[in-house]
Order: sequence, then structure tokens, then C-alpha cells
Amino acid sequence: MKKKYLTAIMLACCICIFGCGRQNDVNSYKDTINDPIQSGKTDISKETTSPKETTSPEETAQKEDSIKPKETSQPNDSDEPQKGILERVDDILLTDTDGRKRNYVFKYADEEFSAIYTPDNWKIVDSYKITNVADMTIICQALLNENAVHGADMKSIRTADDMAFEWVQHNFAYTVLPEDHPWRNNAKDVDLNPEDQGKTFAQMLESRMSR
Repeated sequence: MKKKYLTAIMLACCICIFGCGRQNDVNSYKDTINDPIQSGKTDISKETTSPKETTSPEETAQKEDSIKPKETSQPNDSDEPQKGILERVDDILLTDTDGRKRNYVFKYADEEFSAIYTPDNWKIVDSYKITNVADMTIICQALLNENAVHGADMKSIRTADDMAFEWVQHNFAYTVLPEDHPWRNNAKDVDLNPEDQGKTFAQMLESRMSR
């Protein structure tokens, strides 16, 4: 199908190029016939010359300014995350609510969030509300300080950076999936576990569809 589209586009381009070329030749020929100078019917002795227009320096400067391209702001190419509202892990006031190292709450932007730990999994409820990557990383580090989570190889320990990356993928899924999609409701809470370490949203989607 792609080859058919490419062939059609190339054919259209060729028609446009050659068609325009032939039309230009015809127009040039017509201009030569209709141009009294080219046809030799003009009495050069009767031609009059008009005085050249003069332009003041001010008008010249205005014209130059009018044709200069407008400066546009370039997007920030830096891969560094934008600074958030958190400075350190203590800022979220992470609290073990039942003393069993299982149910936690933390503060972020004057809102309280729940974080639930089960072996090798941190679940953050309504995680889609937090979008700053720098703050995500600090929150993940605070959780890891309480309970570590294994990596996909079940030997290494996950880092705050790769947990924040997974969090971003969940947020993306929540944003792009239709409201009636069965996985959208799950995407609003992030589960930071070994299984999804390093996976993009597309890879997570593929792995779930293949089950």
C-alpha cells in the first residue's frame, strides 16, 4: 500500500513539473509574439525614458526591516527535567500510616497521596496528577528509601530515575487513551514493579495485549 502511495505521489510530481515546464514554454512564446520589441515592430526612436525613482535612506532601512525574518524562540533541546517544587525527599512528608511498612501517605502540592507497598511493588494512587519529572524522581527515591524494588532481572535494585520513567509512561497512557478504554482507569495509578522496568508505553501495551 505504501508503494502505491509513493508511486502516485511521484507520478503527480512528474506531471506537475513537466506540465509547468511546457506551460512556461508556451507562455514565453506568446510573450515573444505579443512583445512589440521582440517582434521588431517598435520604433526605438520614439521610446522615452522616465527618471529613476530615488529612495531615501530612511525608506531603505524600513524596507530592509520589513523583509527580515521574524525571530522565533527555539524549543529547549535540553534533556534535563524542569525544576519542580521539591528539593529533597523529606519535603513529601512520607508517613507509614499503620506501622507495617505497607500503607503510606505523602504530601505534594497541598494534596495528600496514597502509596501502597507490596513485595517488589510500589503503587501510587492518582499518580497522573503529578507530572513534573524532577518531582517524580524525588518521590520515587523517598519510596525506595523505605522499601526497595527489584529490577527486571530480579537481581538489581531499581533506581529513582527508571521508576520515574515508568511513571511518565503511565501518565502518557492516561492522557492518550480514550475515556472508555479499559486500561485508562488502571493508568491513573502507577505500579512500580520489576516487570515494566525500562519499557515505553508502546512496549507495555504490546506486552499486555499478548497475554
